[in-house]
Amino acid sequence: MIGLTGIQAPEHPFDLVVSGINQGANVGSATGISGTVGATTIAITVGGVPAIAFSANNIGEGPEDEGFSDHLREVAAYSAQLVDRLNSRREPDGGLLPPGTALNVNFPAIRVGQTKGLHFGVQGKGSPFALRFEEKSPGVFAPAFARAKSRADVAGSDAEALAQGHVTVVLLDGDYTAPASAREKVKGRLDPPSPSAP
Repeated sequence: MIGLTGIQAPEHPFDLVVSGINQGANVGSATGISGTVGATTIAITVGGVPAIAFSANNIGEGPEDEGFSDHLREVAAYSAQLVDRLNSRREPDGGLLPPGTALNVNFPAIRVGQTKGLHFGVQGKGSPFALRFEEKSPGVFAPAFARAKSRADVAGSDAEALAQGHVTVVLLDGDYTAPASAREKVKGRLDPPSPSAP
């Protein structure tokens, strides 16, 4: 937000906002609570700048683990290739993406060369993880994430494709507004009552 409103000069707009690489995937219902994806929403809605969110599930035990570091280097290299591809195949108006859109790209917890390739799909509805609490010491509990139980999702969902070993790509538009028919139903139920005389 600061970069878009305080640093970007109107005469020299940014070509692209890149958010990430987030540690952990942002697919399915997790997309809506992602700060990484949220930054792309701000870019396209406030700044009018195309954006890409990159996230990757972990390999290894954490930042000190060599497998983890290697995985992030591979994800970064592949992400740069995706941006280069968009740059070499621009929209007719010269943009990297259609106006008002962003990409949400997620990598599974396997080496990039072992993935099943790129899956261009839709945002799933299911949760990719389950949250539980573990007792770390007597009376002290901390959140712990676990893989969610498998259940049917929308056809072509990012969550399912990621679980199958694909790098997933979803085109987002940043519009959280419900369809007009649903809005009218709720609006009718919320119309305020007529004021009554005291």
